[in-house]
Amino acid sequence: MITTGTGPIATAHAKAWLPWGDRMVCDNADIPLPPPMEDTLANTYPYISGPGALVKTLEQFRKSFPATVDAAYFKRMGIAPGNESYLINILRFLGVIDDSGAKVDEAANAFYGSDEHFHEGLTELLRDAYKPVFDELGPDAWNASRESLSHWFRMVDKTTDLIGGRQASTFLTLAGVSGNGAPVQANSSAKTTPRTPPKTPAKTTSTKKAANATKAADEVQKERSGGLTVNGGGTGDGGAIGLSVRIDINIPVGATADEYDAMFASIRKHLYPA
Repeated sequence: MITTGTGPIATAHAKAWLPWGDRMVCDNADIPLPPPMEDTLANTYPYISGPGALVKTLEQFRKSFPATVDAAYFKRMGIAPGNESYLINILRFLGVIDDSGAKVDEAANAFYGSDEHFHEGLTELLRDAYKPVFDELGPDAWNASRESLSHWFRMVDKTTDLIGGRQASTFLTLAGVSGNGAPVQANSSAKTTPRTPPKTPAKTTSTKKAANATKAADEVQKERSGGLTVNGGGTGDGGAIGLSVRIDINIPVGATADEYDAMFASIRKHLYPA
């Protein structure tokens, strides 16, 4: 068997095959070498496992676009540890950096200015980079389902279901960031927030509120002793609350005994009913 370094190309008459430049010669017949395996399986469309690192990268570039983007840059920024190459591949695909990682000023101009300018600029970059997607799926490809996009990418790149799904997710993430699809957050993965138990009101506070409510609803009755009590009480022990009433009487100088008697009779009648 003869191999080219990338796979078998012949299984018979191995000794009759001889290398000649970039060809294999056998019995005066030229047999072209097959293309390198890595080129055959190379993906046309980039991808990354999750949207968070991509969103954080674009947000960081809006704050400050570096002159050179490489793995060391992402490590310094703490973005996508172990996945730097995927981000670099996406940025190259969009044309914002060149093969050496240097910033492409014309494309990077989209990251400066207002949100509207950023959305318009990124939209233009995506339409150019994903032109075949829009040509075949239409101008509303932004809103296509992940399943339909995954199928399209798999048919084009001959990728696995996992890779096709990530290619679709990457496209939808970029669509969302550009303002053309569903909004995407950097920490888009759902996180469970610990449930905070409700606070129990202090016992003294609840007791005071209950006492106030009871007082407001109670009726005030007069007692024959002259004091006033509140029915049901508000002391918390069921006892009555005593209320003293002071009455001042001004008697004119020179009043007669009959006037005194009439005055006290009136007091007894109105303040001490039988």
